[in-house]
Formats: sequence, C-alpha cells, structure tokens
Amino acid sequence: MKTFASEVALALSLMGSPDAPPPSDALVRETICMARNIYHESRGESPQGQAAVAHVVLNRVKEDGFPKTPCGVVFQRSQFSWTARGANSYPQEWGAYERAMQVAVKAMAGDLPNPVGDATYFHAARLGTQSWTRGFQTVKVIGSHKFLADRG
Repeated sequence: MKTFASEVALALSLMGSPDAPPPSDALVRETICMARNIYHESRGESPQGQAAVAHVVLNRVKEDGFPKTPCGVVFQRSQFSWTARGANSYPQEWGAYERAMQVAVKAMAGDLPNPVGDATYFHAARLGTQSWTRGFQTVKVIGSHKFLADRG
C-alpha cells in the first residue's frame, strides 16, 4: 500500500520542472485533495469525465457559499460520497490514482479544458432525477455522471 509520502512524491514529480522552484506545500496538499476526489468519484471514467469532476471542485472554489480551496470543497460536509461515507482516502489502485493525479495537476495549473461550464454539482446518472436537484439544470452527462448548474 502506498503512503501519503508516495502521494507527495507523485505530485511533485508531475508538478515540477527542473528550471522552476518547487511548488509550495499548500499547493501540493490542495492537489492531493483534488486527486483523491477525482480518484474516488471518477476513477473508472474517461479523461473527460475526470476533468469534469475536477472542474466541479474548481467551480465551487470560485462560487460564493463554498469553501475557497479544493481541500475545503472536497471535505465540506456531505458533498461527495466518499467523504460522506468516511471511506479510506488512500488510493487502493495506484495506476488509477496516478491518472487522477495527472488530471489534478493539470486542473490546478489551469491547463485542463472545462467540459462542464459552470456546473457545481454532479451525481450518478443511473439514479435518475434526485429531489435535491430541483433548481438545477443539467449541463452535461459524461460517462456515468450528470453535471448540474444552478438555474439562477
């Protein structure tokens, strides 16, 4: 099983370039939160589906009423299924986590196309229309997720 140190090493290997100063500890920590969320919420999805999950987090960071950091958004109470269940946050499938980390690094650097516009929520499309989605419009369905934005 990999450790937090393994996650940090992976993040640093993808974030750094030989000519640039190393990223801050805060940026590494926020990138790991993003990668864990991508991994737990969309590890079986396409790169576009993983990018969509990343952009939901980034969209929330920009919106009023949400925490102002990716870690704050990811660990906001009852917002993502894996944190609400208290699941083990360490990745069990390292290859899938490496792919999630690649997406997270690009997202945090602003180098990841946004396939879901201003969507700030998503849920499993197989669940149909959920009662909590009243007041939201479906922006896009990608893979097994439906992405939603506030109608206001």
